[in-house]
Amino acid sequence: MKDNNAELAKQWLKKARNDLLASNALLNIKTIPFDIVCYHNQQSIEKSLKALLTFSNQEFKRTHDLIYLLNLCHEFTNDFNEYLEDLSLLTSYAVEGRYPGDSTEPEESDTLKSNKIAQIIFDKISALISADRTLFE
Repeated sequence: MKDNNAELAKQWLKKARNDLLASNALLNIKTIPFDIVCYHNQQSIEKSLKALLTFSNQEFKRTHDLIYLLNLCHEFTNDFNEYLEDLSLLTSYAVEGRYPGDSTEPEESDTLKSNKIAQIIFDKISALISADRTLFE
């Protein structure tokens, strides 16, 4: 069962990495769609957290709520507590931020910050999972 979880966790991380790649690519175009970059950053964080939960055999409900997922991850790491406020804001970009009238356009500084946080979370979870496969047994 653990091997299946490890494989599924890798698949979550691959999807998280793809969202980061999309976010980074969008940051390099002339007119940056900040809302879409934030969406991909939110998705990368969500999928990274789900990778950690999957790897550790922790069940979670189907959600885009980053705070809920982060709280489930507390059993395994507290590395991301400093981003709590940012993750609360980023959760809104999973759904509301993609439609007109539902939210305000993010600022460039917030967009860049969300990209940095997504990269940090992805990197730390990737390292946790690959560093010690027995960590969560």
